[in-house]
Parts: sequence; structure tokens; C-alpha cells
Amino acid sequence: MMRWKKTIRQTGLICLAAAWPYLGTAAELPKPVLQMDFEDTPATMSPAGVGQSLCLDLSSPGKEPFVLKDPELLKNLAGIKSFTITGWVKKPVTFDDVNNAPPWLLACPGVFDLRFDNWGGLALTMEGADKSRKKIRSGKMADADLNLYNRWVFFAFTYDGTKQGTNGAFYYGYESYLIRRDRALVDGLAGDLNLTPPPFLAIGAGSPDGKQKLQGAVDSLKIFASSKDGSAALGQVEIENIRRRDVGTNYLRQLELQALDDKRGKKMDLMRLEDKFWSAERNLQQVDPLTRIFSNKCPPPVSPDFVPCVPKGGSLPVLFAAMIQDAGVLSAQIEVSFFRAENGVPLQLPFTTYEVLPVPVEANSNGGSITGMDTRPAEIWMEHQVAEAPFKIAEALRETQEVRLGTARIRGNDRLYHGILLDFDIPPDTKPGLYRGSLTLKTAKGSLEKTFSFQVADVAVNNFPKLNNVYWFTANPENLTTRTNLPALWSEEHWGLIKNSLKTLRKFGQTGITINLVSQNKEVINYIQTCTAADGTYRFDYKLFDRWFEMFMELGFQQVEGFHLFRGQTGGIPDVYALDEKTGQKVQIFSIGSSADDYFRFLEIFATDLCKHLDEKGWKKNYYQCLIDEPANLELYKRAKGVADKCLPGIPTKDACGVAAYSDYMDVQVFNMSLAKQSYQDLALKRRAAGKSGWLYHCVTPYPPNPNRHLDDPLTSSRLYPWIARLLNADGYLFWAANNYRGADPYKSSIGLLPGGAAEPGHSPGDNWMYYPGPDGLRGSMRMLAFREGLLDHALLEQLA
Repeated sequence: MMRWKKTIRQTGLICLAAAWPYLGTAAELPKPVLQMDFEDTPATMSPAGVGQSLCLDLSSPGKEPFVLKDPELLKNLAGIKSFTITGWVKKPVTFDDVNNAPPWLLACPGVFDLRFDNWGGLALTMEGADKSRKKIRSGKMADADLNLYNRWVFFAFTYDGTKQGTNGAFYYGYESYLIRRDRALVDGLAGDLNLTPPPFLAIGAGSPDGKQKLQGAVDSLKIFASSKDGSAALGQVEIENIRRRDVGTNYLRQLELQALDDKRGKKMDLMRLEDKFWSAERNLQQVDPLTRIFSNKCPPPVSPDFVPCVPKGGSLPVLFAAMIQDAGVLSAQIEVSFFRAENGVPLQLPFTTYEVLPVPVEANSNGGSITGMDTRPAEIWMEHQVAEAPFKIAEALRETQEVRLGTARIRGNDRLYHGILLDFDIPPDTKPGLYRGSLTLKTAKGSLEKTFSFQVADVAVNNFPKLNNVYWFTANPENLTTRTNLPALWSEEHWGLIKNSLKTLRKFGQTGITINLVSQNKEVINYIQTCTAADGTYRFDYKLFDRWFEMFMELGFQQVEGFHLFRGQTGGIPDVYALDEKTGQKVQIFSIGSSADDYFRFLEIFATDLCKHLDEKGWKKNYYQCLIDEPANLELYKRAKGVADKCLPGIPTKDACGVAAYSDYMDVQVFNMSLAKQSYQDLALKRRAAGKSGWLYHCVTPYPPNPNRHLDDPLTSSRLYPWIARLLNADGYLFWAANNYRGADPYKSSIGLLPGGAAEPGHSPGDNWMYYPGPDGLRGSMRMLAFREGLLDHALLEQLA
């Protein structure tokens, strides 16, 4: 093992000297080639380093990176067979590009470098002796974690060139804990790194002159390297010992004691709540509609002076929690009365009563396609989730006049908390002022009553909602009902389920809907039937399409999106079936392996005929065409856009795509959270000036601490999304799944299944659905209720503007 042997006075290097209890091993830590703690160096700029030490702070203007040109050090950084880099970085949160060139943390030209990307992720790039270049990225978890809240983040990269297969790893953590390890396979780079010594080693920039400088701070940087064997690729225990030693004994103990105090404090708060509000055998309390009601944890009641305000023409949710300690199930009839406070006259405002059904959350969000019960997410994510799984929360809205209370078990000390929701519609002609009401639960063992108040403002919301929003809707019978005997496809019973479900979507503020066109598989049913005549020509049957479209328009939907004409991000050819008019049989005419040229010729025929049909019906003004979802093949997308422009004149195209390169070929570009970057804001405003629209979408991303709408996210996040859309100048909001269960029962499972039905791993809890099936169609959810409240906020903000 090599080590750079210089004194503290000359270089600012120090040796590890403090005693520390090692984890799982009594072996000494190896000595680093380079260790910089910046305690006694002229470059020290800030006293706020790791464990309250000093650090190299480059966040202020005029501060220069630390550059090392010592020949012995640089020689020892060449010809490396294995190495480990550990350190700490604190980088402010920003969505913006840094002069279109993200900052570097460490530059060792020709050998390796550490640099950030535009989202805060960190990557190690290495150059082999054979001039090959490979990366170890910080992994999916790093979109926000490596710049979270301007906190100190610990990182470690390891590489072992003596190994074939998995030969790299990335670790990261914080002062209080090591988070996780991502292993990496660095193909093509097994062996030594570049044999030529680098000209310099720069800390905090990409060059000695400060190019691509880090706008942040660095501390406790260490490099372990070996030109003989794989011993410098440290293991997880050694990495954790380094992290703990960097933090320091006393400071780490302070953090651990604080964490214990916080945990104890939360438990004590629950005990106080239970003693004060939930100690009786039968209890009923009003709670904030943004409060999650856990089945086994008492929720905090609203304060006595809680009086929500609602505009005329708006809606108002009033949420209650009940807890009855009777063994077994006790049914309760719901009665509601309310009156105007000024005169006490009873009123008849329209409202809907819901039982808020509990749903399970068996695993916390861990990212797309990697969430499962055996993959606990990082601690830093858990700080932003409502609870650690498994748990049950009140979520699905069952319309009813009777709720089922009690413990559901035969032990009187079991406590289960139940949600009851009153959802008021406030007519536009409602007189402003203070209103009071009461909720009464009548059971065979007595009644429970709770009063509530709300204020109707002297302002009316107009044209609600103002934010266009679309949730992709799945019309398969099994995705619409809890009935065991499913109705036949396109039977009148099936159409009834569709209509009831669409009414629910409209009730929660949805303005647009999707319609499938030509593709068909077990998860997708299409509404335009392709037919082939004896002479090989195509004809298209629009009977289902027309009924579908007419129902949308009747229910008040403003926008209909034709679903994608290609499969997947790379634009694969979908499954297309045609009805052979001669035999009466359906035959598959296109699939993934079909000729692209043949499919494009078919699309031109289909799109031309569809445009003619829409024109005849007068529906062109309401129709948009999607081409490829999150496209990853620009040339193919340009070709598809060419077909749309030629064959669907006057019909805008629309696709989810967070990549600027596609912007010129999209009429409506649906950005992801990249829209928050200044360069994308400039692009969106430029598009708007040219008459092109920009929307916002999300799915399993963004990751904590950014808001999302999974079952373990706070309900405030769902309410926040219309605010985010307005903040980012988005004209609309898109979510990919209203009810895409893929065979899952959302009352028994929360992990969103992948295509084909794989649930372990799957998507984050609730990511595949925002609505729940009921006997007669889809039901709403607390997430959708919070989103609708955000739509109301958005509409009022628009009126204020």
C-alpha cells in the first residue's frame, strides 16, 4: 500500500490517530495515499465541517480549489490496480445547470475524476491502461440525496481491477448513518489504471484555474491506492469505520442521543394524544383532511379554532376519525346536519359521505422497479415518509351512509382508527358567512357526535379546474370493479362501469382522458377495429370509438388523447389485430418483429382515415395524438412526427419527454421535473411564445425529499402538485396511471406491479393507481382528494393573478 509521506505544515495532511472501536474486525485501517482534513491548511474557509470540524469551503466567490502537484503523490496515482476514494461534500440544492457544465469534485487527469451531473448525482470516471473509460455512477438514489438540504454527505467509491465481474462499488451516507452500497460491474476496465502520472490533482474543480468549480464544501478527503493487488478496494466495514472516525466520537454520540430523544419524543406525543383525546371507550374527532389516519396510531385532532374557508363554487372536505374499543365490528349510521351560524336556519348543501377504507402499505418507496418488502430504502428517504412499512392507512373512499367500526378482533385493548369523510359541494349561489354542522354516528350502543365549522368566502371560483390534467385510464372490466363475476367486454354492464368510473374521475377534477387506438394486448383494449377486405385494403370501424368519445364529451371532459402509436421508449411496433372480413376471424397483422416500413405505411392509412372521421364528427378541436412515451430514439420520433403532420393536420401531438432535443418535434411537450431547471424554463417560455404548450408529469420519480404521491408520502405532496405546475409555468399535469393494477388487488397490496405482473420488485406503493375499484366502478382516494384541493388552490391563484 502506498502512502504520500508529507508533513502537515507543508501540505495540510494528517494521519489517523484517534482510537475508535472498529465494526466487526480488529484489523487496522490501511493508510491512505492522500488524506486531507483541512484542519491546519491556508485553504480552510469554514468552521462548519464534518463533525463540527473545519473544511474547504468553495461556495463563496473568489475561493480557489485546492491543487496538488507533488511529483511523489502524482506518481503514486498512476498504474493503480485497486483504489478507494472517501470524503464528504456539501452542495446546495439547485435544479439549474451550472453554466451547462456541472461541477467537479476531484480531477486527476488521465486517471480518474469525480463529477456531478445536473441532478446532483456523482460519478467516478476512470481511464484504464488500455485507454478505456468506464464509470461508476452513484445510482438511482442520488437524484436528490447528494445535495439534500445542503447537508454533509459522505461518499466512497471503490474499484478492484484484479477482479472479473462485480469490481466496483459506491457508498454514501450522512453524519448520523451510512446509507447503502451500490455494487457496480465495470466492464472492460479490469486491470491497471493509466500508467502515466497525472499532471495535477485538483480538489473542488476540474482544473487548477477553477474551471467547473464546486459551489460547495469538501472535507476529510482520502485516497487509498495499490499498484500491487486488490487490497485498496476497501470493504463495507472499513468504509463505515472511516465514516464514523471522520464524524468523531463525541459528535456521533450527540447525534445518536438526539435520534433516541426524537424517537422517544414522538412516542410521548402519541401517548399524550391518546390520553387527552382517545381515552374513552368510544371516540370521534375531527382531523385535518391532509392528515393520514393510520389504523393503529391515533391522529391529532384539529384545534378548536380550526375553521377552513372555501369559495363559492368550490368543494370542502371535512374529515373525522373514530375509535371504538368494542370487540368485533360495530355498525354506525351516519347523520349530518348543518346550518348558517348567523340565523341557525338548517341548510341543504349537497355533500357525499364516505367511509375511508384502510389499505396496506407493505413496503416503502424505493424507486421504480426496485421496490419490495426485502429492499428497505435509505434512511434519508425514510425521514420524508409518513411511516415505516408495514402499516395501514385510510385511503380508498367508499360512498356510504353506514360505517363499520370497532376493533375487528376479540380483544378490548386493540385500537383501530377509522376515517369518515364529508365532502361538500358549495353551490355558486351560496351566501358567504360562517356555517356550523354536526356529524352523528348512531350505533346500537349509543351515539357519538362532533360539531364542525367552515367559512364560505365572498368569492366565487370560475371555470374550475383551470389546470388541465389527465390520468391514463384503463377500461378493462377487471380494472373497474370488485365483482367476482366480470361483465363481458363491451356489454352494457361494462359500459355502465366505465361511465360510473369516468364520473368519479370528473368529480376529482380530471379534464382529459385517454383513448386506445390500434394496439392491443392483455393490458390494453383498443377502440378502433382495423378490418381487412379481400383485396387487402384496410377499413376502420369506429363504433366503439364514437360511443367512447361521446361519453367523454357528455361528462364534461375537454380533451381526448389518442394513445401512443408505438411500443416502449425505443418505439417498438405494437401488436395490431385486424378483423378479416372474409373469414370473420381476427388476425395479427403487426407485432414487435414486423417491418418498420410496413408499419409506417399502415399508420399513414390509419391516421388519414382517423383525421377524416374526427373532422366529420367535429372533434378535431378536442383531440391530441400521442406518438411515443418517453422517447429514446430521436430519428424514429422525427419520422413518426412527420406522419402525424402529414396525415393528422391541425391535430397537435403530445408526449411525456424531459429531453430538450425533442422539443422542436412536439406540439405539447410534457416535461418531467427537469422543467425546474432554468434552461428548461427558458425553453418552456420560448415554446409558449411560439404557441406550443408545456405540461408537467411524474411517476416513481422524483425521489425524496422532493414531493411525490405514493401511499407513504404525505398528503400535502398531492395537494402541492398543482402549485408546482403553476410555479413551473406548466399548462397541464399528467399522471400515468389512474387504475393500472396489472392484476394486483389494491386493497391487499400496494406495490405497483410491473408489466407482466411481477410484484417483487415492483413500483413504489400506490404508484400504479390513484383510484380504487368498487362494485359499480372506480372510487376516489385521499390522494385524489388532496390533489383536487390543490386544483382549487391553483384556480384561485390564477384568478388572483
